Amino acid sequence: YIMVGFPGAWKSSWIRSQLNPETTLVIKGDTYKTLPAFLKAAEEGHAAHPEKNLVFDTTGGTLERRAAYLAFARKIGFAVKCVWIQTDLKTALAQVKHREATEGVKVPAIALYAYQKHFVAPTEDECEVIKIASVPLVAPPL
Repeated sequence: YIMVGFPGAWKSSWIRSQLNPETTLVIKGDTYKTLPAFLKAAEEGHAAHPEKNLVFDTTGGTLERRAAYLAFARKIGFAVKCVWIQTDLKTALAQVKHREATEGVKVPAIALYAYQKHFVAPTEDECEVIKIASVPLVAPPL
């Protein structure tokens, strides 16, 4: 799986609620900040647990990033699904603010605006796309 969506779209929450941790290896974008580090962690994780499904828990907002994840997944023989959590900017900003208050994780608002500016929606030409209509866990401000 390649997760797609704003920071604050609750992609990690979707993973925890929908995928079995016994059969899933999650590579977290919050942990590995660069693409080479992210792919190295995926390679090492897959080598240690080849029986597990692989999830790229990242924003996945550009064709270039997704292409790197797709190439890796196909190299190891995995079918790929993009899970697109469709959250609007206003809701994502509110959820990021809530995350900072409850977990101490700060994501600058500029990161969300930059994501929106450069975002390219995943298409079926890349992989199967599963669209999830985001249900805000935090009510956005009016």
